[in-house]
Amino acid sequence: FIIVLPQIGSQLKNLNLENGILGKFCDLSSICSIVNNCLSLEELNLSGNLLNKETIYYLCSHLTSNILKLDLRVGGQLEEHLDNGLNDSNVKELVERCPKLKVLDIRSNEKVTYQGLVAISDRLHFLEYLGLPESIGDELGLFENINWSKMCCLKSMKNLKELLIGDD
Repeated sequence: FIIVLPQIGSQLKNLNLENGILGKFCDLSSICSIVNNCLSLEELNLSGNLLNKETIYYLCSHLTSNILKLDLRVGGQLEEHLDNGLNDSNVKELVERCPKLKVLDIRSNEKVTYQGLVAISDRLHFLEYLGLPESIGDELGLFENINWSKMCCLKSMKNLKELLIGDD
């Protein structure tokens, strides 16, 4: 599939590669091929794939600005994969590059903090659906003592219709 992307990529609007379908091919060259050849993409789902730092950086800094729906639940749950996944810097790069996003799901990326949420709320004015990692829920105090000053960040997201925090 990755090999034929230069021929068909310009026609793709939706690309669903969830549940680790990229498998052992989930490397920088594969992500580069997707990002560089699928410039008309409006929806991309990479959930369940383990992406390393270099791959995530490239994706977040080169993804088409036409993207509307993005599922990047690419963080690792197991100890040996905790270094994988998005961080605040990646989120800032992504939201700057892709301001038209209406759907963003980054739930399994536990390295993303409240600072990533601030970047999302500041830049993604059309966002309707947001999936956040449980770590942000902890920072907001949702599971114990609500931090109202941090909750104001969510209040500024006027178009938000659905918010998911964590996988539960």
